[in-house]
Amino acid sequence: MIIIPATLAIVIYTVFALYIFKGWRRIAKLSSKVDIPDNEVWFSVVIPFKNEQNNIHLLINDLKALCYDNFEVIFVNDNSTDQSFFFVEENIKGLDNFRVINNDGEGKKRALLTGVENSSYSVIVTTDADCRVGDDWLTIMGSFYQSGVYDLVFGPVLMKPNISGRFYYFQAQDYAAMQTISAGMAGMNNSIMCSSSNMAFDKRFYLNNISDLYFNTQTGDDVFLLHAAKREHRNNICFALHRYNLVTTNVEPWLSDFVNQRKRWGAKGRSYRDKSTVFVVLISLFVYLSLIALFVSAIFNPINAAIGVAYLLYISILNRRMVLQILKYFNKRDWLKHFATNQLFYIVYFVAMAFFSVKRSGFTWKGVDYYE
Repeated sequence: MIIIPATLAIVIYTVFALYIFKGWRRIAKLSSKVDIPDNEVWFSVVIPFKNEQNNIHLLINDLKALCYDNFEVIFVNDNSTDQSFFFVEENIKGLDNFRVINNDGEGKKRALLTGVENSSYSVIVTTDADCRVGDDWLTIMGSFYQSGVYDLVFGPVLMKPNISGRFYYFQAQDYAAMQTISAGMAGMNNSIMCSSSNMAFDKRFYLNNISDLYFNTQTGDDVFLLHAAKREHRNNICFALHRYNLVTTNVEPWLSDFVNQRKRWGAKGRSYRDKSTVFVVLISLFVYLSLIALFVSAIFNPINAAIGVAYLLYISILNRRMVLQILKYFNKRDWLKHFATNQLFYIVYFVAMAFFSVKRSGFTWKGVDYYE
């Protein structure tokens, strides 16, 4: 009997994938029409950081090299226990549009709010301290921001497999798939997720929607703001896909760091109220649980093993195309290494992460233990 629900899951997932591909084509078409603006937007770039003394100097160098004039940068120290604050302070000396301040409270959400409250301009841009940005990052964000009336604009982020190995390519591929889904859903005017590593929003809109950001959770400063924008006016959201607008970050070097990162991301899932977001999670879970059920039931009915293998190959082809959309766009096709075998691990991984999203469990991040 498991074959019927498994087949239904495959059909629904196929429709979902076609929906994403259609949205991606719309986004790609939109990006080709965006021109460099005549009148530049004034940006306040807000960057919360915690214990990032080993990474933040690279981002500072990137920001110094930006081909853009009308911006300020506000680094917000979120109670770092290392030398991050003093390192930033030393490296921005002599730069009138750079400053570093301390978080008024605790946690990234509060640090972001502190930065916004101390900002000078009406458009806020955010990224993370362990990210890298290109010279034209703000130029392209300004181009998209001026191309329409937006409450929120978010752009592509990729995890760079800076270490060679199956585990590291898995992380890059997993995140690339999420980026294609983010773009595709945005292209269908139905955004479900974004990343604060590459995001711009209207300051007034943000301050008016503070109550929707779930400050009792450690994560979700980006997704909950996106969902608030969607509830208010979904037409005022834009995915800024452009070859010069990519933000990158490195994969996690250790399995324990990877697990804690994913548990941290999953913790916000309990607060999701957006129906489309919940649907995407549930249909993906339905697919992978069906595959597991097929392989387990093969103990009693060997034909289910053959069907399971066929369905797994089919799902892998769809998933590969999702990953390929964005990797091909940014000339990163070599990041597809080990994709086929990584799909075997992905079945267990996705189900486990869904479990952690529902179960209240702690995680460690930036040297601090959190308990949701």
